[in-house]
Amino acid sequence: MRALARPEQRTDAGPRRIAGLDGLRAIAVILAVGFHLVPAALPGGFIGVDMFFVLSGFLITTILLREHAARGRLSLRTFWMHRLRRLGPALVLTVVGTTALVGLAITVLQVRGQPAAGSLWGDLLVGVGVQLGAAATFTSNWVTVALGQGYATSATPRLFENLWSLAVEEQFYLLWPLVVMGVLAWGVAARRAAWAAALLAACSAVAMAFAAAGADPTRAYMGTDTHAFGLMLGAALAFAWRGGQARRPTGATRTAALGAGAAGAAVIAALALLMPWDAPWTYRGGLLAASVAAAAVIGTVLAVPGVGRRLDAAPLRWIGDRSYGIYLWHWPLLVIVAAAVDQGPPSSASPLAVVLTAAATVAIAAASYRWIEAPVRRLGFRGAFRALEAWLRPEVAQGRGIDATRARRAALAGGAAAATVALSTSAVASAPHQTALESRLEAGASVVSASVAYEAAVSEPEAFEADEAGEAGEGTAPWFGGPFATGGAVEQPLPPRAGGARDETGSVSAASEVRAVEADGPIRDVETVEEAAEEAAHGPSEDEAPAPRKVPAGKEITVVGDSVTLGSAPALAEALPGVAVDAEVGRQFAVGVDRIAQLARKDRLRPYVVVALGTNGAVTPEEMDRLLRVVGDRTVVLVTPYGDRSWMAGSQKQVRAAAKRHDNVVLADWQRAVEADPGLLGPDGIHPDDEGSAVFATVVKRALRSAVSG
Repeated sequence: MRALARPEQRTDAGPRRIAGLDGLRAIAVILAVGFHLVPAALPGGFIGVDMFFVLSGFLITTILLREHAARGRLSLRTFWMHRLRRLGPALVLTVVGTTALVGLAITVLQVRGQPAAGSLWGDLLVGVGVQLGAAATFTSNWVTVALGQGYATSATPRLFENLWSLAVEEQFYLLWPLVVMGVLAWGVAARRAAWAAALLAACSAVAMAFAAAGADPTRAYMGTDTHAFGLMLGAALAFAWRGGQARRPTGATRTAALGAGAAGAAVIAALALLMPWDAPWTYRGGLLAASVAAAAVIGTVLAVPGVGRRLDAAPLRWIGDRSYGIYLWHWPLLVIVAAAVDQGPPSSASPLAVVLTAAATVAIAAASYRWIEAPVRRLGFRGAFRALEAWLRPEVAQGRGIDATRARRAALAGGAAAATVALSTSAVASAPHQTALESRLEAGASVVSASVAYEAAVSEPEAFEADEAGEAGEGTAPWFGGPFATGGAVEQPLPPRAGGARDETGSVSAASEVRAVEADGPIRDVETVEEAAEEAAHGPSEDEAPAPRKVPAGKEITVVGDSVTLGSAPALAEALPGVAVDAEVGRQFAVGVDRIAQLARKDRLRPYVVVALGTNGAVTPEEMDRLLRVVGDRTVVLVTPYGDRSWMAGSQKQVRAAAKRHDNVVLADWQRAVEADPGLLGPDGIHPDDEGSAVFATVVKRALRSAVSG
């Protein structure tokens, strides 16, 4: 939901400036940047991207139509060169400069003797070479889709994640002039062309609605075809405006335009304040509504020039002129500043990090506009290079002696440029191949693979007999112990409440009457779940402590989950030797229930079923009821999901309600564990780190013990 390429207003053919569009550009970039800096205040601020798409579609089409009207033809080479002049310099500076900043942080780590791999800074560089290549070829959106990186967006922020929309716009700049050229060559009436563009917009919106039907809306959101409706609506508006310019607007027309503009502004404000990025309706009409509203506001600016003049107030026009640079810089700077100040992801940036990011973004974008973007636009690449050479080396440009001040300036500028290139090159060359989360998920996948292989093996009688022999000490159980490695129930002391003794009768809330197993605070600096239990003990002395209760044997337990479970699979296997773990990245609750039903049909669903789902989508009452029908009379442990998602509160409520209603359901309160100690999570704020995985296993184990005790 991160995007924009600045729409353009002028060509050398000299089209007049349209008052108000700079102000609309400013509003769009404020919304888009605000969505990243203060998401709680502007949860729907990402519609600023769609406002830019509509502006771009309108302005680019208008430029092409005006050039044809003035010259009788279109020069594609001139058009594309103008686009490159306007977009290229700031883009190169942004990607090289921010990569160098991360490279500098990595260098500092290495000087301190700390490895880059596994660190937050190292995570930021994973795949940076691919990102740079995609940025250079304006294919960032399709590369993101092809690599399946939509899910990883929240897990590990990419430095240049916001360039996907620049890619969409550049692809539009490449193809749309050819379409307009054909429309003009065939003599299609402007109004018919407007209706055709509107039809294309409708087709694109329908395609987005269908493409967003799955769990991950990345393809729907970032696809050029599925997110072209804003561009097409802008183009339709340009055709319609061109076709109606000969008629002087009447008072009724102005009144209607003002009403449409006011309604459009109200819709934009409401969506920016209320529309969550992860809601299904966002992709099934929400973004289209934002685009239609933006088109209505632009139509008002065209019909009522006074509105445009008010929108072009000096502050808004200043921001609008620099909106391209502001958008380019704000996201990578937020990622870097959040890592430096908060040692965390941009999604949880502190107020200090937000303020520093905003200040740095405006300052750098202003400098870029003054000294790089504007000179290249005005003078062209060659002219700007000659001007730079004259500034740095006047003895070459003017044929006079070397000026000491300018010589120092040239040396400093050259040294800074060389250092920037060296740091960015080093960063790309030394980038780790995996993030810390990917490494944990890979380790978890090994556990899951071994578990699945073992389950398949024991389904054959011969394999089952071999594993029974292994229980006696001579079998070939999986590396994590095999389902019969324990030979029976495991007895472990229950970790007591942090700061006081744990009630060995279980953590039952008298008010809610839910058999809930509570997570009682952080368990830190441990290597195994068993050590965690011992280290956290603050209760009665060993002589006074009651006898530990039994936990079901691993061979009796099936765990079905998503990536949170996958990353915690090694800790689960260590805490519950022989447990069957079935987890995958991005798994929805409904898909998990389907998997549980499949295991039940194959008679591979064990007596105790741990369900840890809800991270990737809403848990509905219908799916919860279906789960409980599928498991039958087995004991179910429901793990409360945790994460910053719009559906999370509802999902947590469904999980807790199920535990309250059903006698065979026990609650494993992972949510409470994280709320007590957010440090259990990795940088993404969703997946546990190594210590958090141990606590996750402890929470599950506690719930299983409570299930046995009744």
